[in-house]
Amino acid sequence: MATVDADPIDLRKTFVARGDTHIRYVNGLTCALRGFFFTTALVVGLDNAGYDRCYCYEHADDAQVALAA
Repeated sequence: MATVDADPIDLRKTFVARGDTHIRYVNGLTCALRGFFFTTALVVGLDNAGYDRCYCYEHADDAQVALAA
């Protein structure tokens, strides 16, 4: 995703409004967990336009462990 000059607080509010949880900054990238219908995704490179990568896990606990690693 392109770098966007936006207020970090406003971006965080946008992510939360989309349903993102466990928001973290890892190596300069915004990461979070996002629930889908049948999986929980670890999304990487979040910005106001979307995300760069998505890793889906069958169980939310597994996604949380991956994000914490």
